[in-house]
Amino acid sequence: MSYIDSEKIIAATERPMARYLESMKGDLEDWMPLEHAAQMLLAGTAFNETDFAADFRPIIAMMRLILEKSASGGWNWADPDVQKVFCDVASGAVYMMYADVLVDMVIEILKAAPIRTVVEVGAGSGFVTGRLCPALLAAGFGDVRLVITDMLESIHPVADSFRSRFPGLSIDACRWNIQTGPPQELQAMLAAPVFVFERFCLPYAGCGAIGNLAAISDVLLLVDDLSLSGRKASFDHIYGRIGTQFLVLEEAFRHLAACFSRTHTCDSAVIEKIHSPVSTFTLAIK
Repeated sequence: MSYIDSEKIIAATERPMARYLESMKGDLEDWMPLEHAAQMLLAGTAFNETDFAADFRPIIAMMRLILEKSASGGWNWADPDVQKVFCDVASGAVYMMYADVLVDMVIEILKAAPIRTVVEVGAGSGFVTGRLCPALLAAGFGDVRLVITDMLESIHPVADSFRSRFPGLSIDACRWNIQTGPPQELQAMLAAPVFVFERFCLPYAGCGAIGNLAAISDVLLLVDDLSLSGRKASFDHIYGRIGTQFLVLEEAFRHLAACFSRTHTCDSAVIEKIHSPVSTFTLAIK
């Protein structure tokens, strides 16, 4: 779009990515222990989570539970055991780091472009939303409309809660399964230019959903693990048991190229530093 300067938006991601790179220290500099843990889980080798760094233990516990539940009848997000383990993951250092980086990226992109609507896809219980709302107000973006979506009807009480907590923001909500195009109700909420971001939605919806996201996006930020090699790691096999799809960067870029004029891998420096097999932050601009 003529009113969106892609160079400014790409440049705006540099500071959040520099802070993201800085956070990759200590145990987080080496992600291979997670792969080793996944290999042992798949092989049925006995071990304790305490054998691994504290930051990785909630994720390992989650993978262990996936294997146990999928072997005994299936995975159900409403299961109290599942909810407890996911709560531990969500409150852990790794999940918090990604949430903070994501919010950081959103704020910096808003500084670089005249965005009027931000759409958070797959908001769920509002973990990221709860960090984004005060950041929007602190940065002076109270006039930017925020729309949160999820495939579950529970997105509406989540939005009600945030409207009550942050009366200085304009917050709307819409139910949306991104495997289908954006509903008319959602389209009526949007004022262009529109910035859409999501976290861990494509593994459930597939790369084909990129076109549905693009239908309402002037700027799109995907925060998903996209394989650089196209080879599955052990943890990919584990998460596949709860219905997630294996995503490959090359395929995602093909879908993005059909809808956007610029596509950018934001986390190249992090990939190089930790020898990551995936890219996690992908930006696309019309």
